Amino acid sequence: MARARGLLAAPAGGALVVVYSRSGNTAAMAAEIAGRLGAATLAIKAPAYGDDFFGWTRASYDAWNKLTSEIEVPDHDLAPYDWLFLGSPIWWYRPSPPLWSFLEASDLGGKKVVLFNTFNSRFKDAEIAEFRSLVEQKGGQLVDHVYVRRGRAYDQLSRQEMLDEIRARLDERVGAWPVFKNK
Repeated sequence: MARARGLLAAPAGGALVVVYSRSGNTAAMAAEIAGRLGAATLAIKAPAYGDDFFGWTRASYDAWNKLTSEIEVPDHDLAPYDWLFLGSPIWWYRPSPPLWSFLEASDLGGKKVVLFNTFNSRFKDAEIAEFRSLVEQKGGQLVDHVYVRRGRAYDQLSRQEMLDEIRARLDERVGAWPVFKNK
């Protein structure tokens, strides 16, 4: 896994929002979460999944075959954070390969983890259970899964409708996530 330069500074006990977003939808959700929490954001890059047809084809192939991907992530230290918000789109019913790659390379010892996703079709509970299992193997605890379904191209939420839905989902969680109590 390649890493970019620049160490991400962290307030002790806070939250970190880690996101992979190919089209910008999940990045919008990450921005809403980070804004609510006053949290830093760590963006995962996956160069093989460019915006062209070949990038889309490679992303789809890797997701279907449950492969990890080469990622680029700024240097970071997860130790100061109590809460990690891990986000990506759902591809083939599961979080995208870049998020799995990040998770496999991370030590989540003692972290509370919230998975967040945007998607067009659906996810499968078995795939989220597999993600939970990996979080636990890495020492973390998956405490919630929050998501927004945008819909198919012929019946898709507009950007504003998606943002409104994201905000409504976060409003529902204010009491459930103790990290909000400090804000």
